Amino acid sequence: MEIALLSHFHLKKGDKMNKKAMSRVALLALVFVASLIVISLLAGCQFNTVRSSSMAPALNVGDMVFTAPTALRDIRVNDVIAFHSPSNGVLICHRVIYVNESAGYFLTKGDANEDPDWFTVPFGNVVGKVVIQIPFIGYMISFLSTIYGMGTTIMWIAIALLCDDVFKKSKEQDRVGGIT
Repeated sequence: MEIALLSHFHLKKGDKMNKKAMSRVALLALVFVASLIVISLLAGCQFNTVRSSSMAPALNVGDMVFTAPTALRDIRVNDVIAFHSPSNGVLICHRVIYVNESAGYFLTKGDANEDPDWFTVPFGNVVGKVVIQIPFIGYMISFLSTIYGMGTTIMWIAIALLCDDVFKKSKEQDRVGGIT
């Protein structure tokens, strides 16, 4: 069964059906990710790239995380929250290990760290709760947001359009009778 499924997606020369199917799958995946990002932004979510291994294996370097604004009363022990570090303002995603409602702070810890964070997180520094994690996509988003990433994207689009035009002309010549 598995072999038959894989052979179904094997692209043979001139096999237009499989090429179309693979193109549609790729397009659907792209539309899904883009829709997820747009809907999340409209709902007030933020998305960020994980840049350290302090939360491994739950969150790994290069993962994209979506953070939803969350009422402080809904944040519990074991939730992963995003917050601005009290010492330098850097955005951090760590797990809540203690809540002190009367003093207005959380105590957090990275899953891969042996000890809790050396600081407490004031309620006012909390951005929200991490609700979605997509492995490795953060690498791509980070790259595409640079000048090199934008340039590379424009270059690949131009190459794809050029190749498509060349292939169309080649097929047209073959249909008319080719070059003598």
